Amino acid sequence: MKKFVAHILMITAMFLMTIGVSVAQNDDETFTFPFVRNGDRISAQFTDEYDSQIYAFLATNGDRVTVHMAQDPATSPLDPLLIVYDATGAIIAVDDDGGDNPYFSALISNLEINADGIYYILATHKDGLRRSLADAIPTADLEDGLDYTLAIAGNTPPINFDLEAATLQADDLTSGQAFDLSTEQAFGLFPFMGDDHTFIFETSNIDNGDIDTILLLFDAQGRRIAVNDDAPNLGLLSRIEAELEADEGYLLIVTAYQYERTAEARFMWNSAGTVRLNVSNR
Repeated sequence: MKKFVAHILMITAMFLMTIGVSVAQNDDETFTFPFVRNGDRISAQFTDEYDSQIYAFLATNGDRVTVHMAQDPATSPLDPLLIVYDATGAIIAVDDDGGDNPYFSALISNLEINADGIYYILATHKDGLRRSLADAIPTADLEDGLDYTLAIAGNTPPINFDLEAATLQADDLTSGQAFDLSTEQAFGLFPFMGDDHTFIFETSNIDNGDIDTILLLFDAQGRRIAVNDDAPNLGLLSRIEAELEADEGYLLIVTAYQYERTAEARFMWNSAGTVRLNVSNR
């Protein structure tokens, strides 16, 4: 079994050792999701090719974490949306219009962390839950990309935390495998290695289910390269066809309609149930 080890882009290996984080280095099999630290404020850009980004951060039980995302400049048509999820696929926070500019900034404020660990931020846009930015705004607005800023505060690295053990492990994708989606695990996480083929990912229901599935595909840098909600001729099911590179890491997330609302304590998710993932290539 191959291991994807999150590689710290902004923190050197020496610094990590001083705070007690164990990092295994393997440059051939590394997810380079950008890590963000307490007090970081970064500038980035969405394009028609990459319209969502996964960031990672370490946090300690009891931390209260704040994440802010805003369009840049204020005249940009980008409408940011933030999701925070944990390493098991549980969505623990979401915000669309909570920032200082209500319609064009997102704010997750004082998120209480209940366990030491690695957590992930999905920075996207209002329509990014189910479709691409290119499908949501005029093409002319994307010609030069859409800039945004992302800031985080309140997260502290756990002492003596084994980062390698906490990261995703990749295995071969097995076609036809069934798994459960629930409010406690709204994301099915499937990290894998690509090869020189066109991969076809499709969902299907079992036991006469009617779950409205969604597929999200990310590259090794955490950039979303494909998304699908309702595929042609598949009704509520999803399909992604993508040419992938050999020996490159990818993350496929399988979820379902209104997955973002599973962060709400009282939300009853109608899309919970068992889904089958079918994988083929040519």
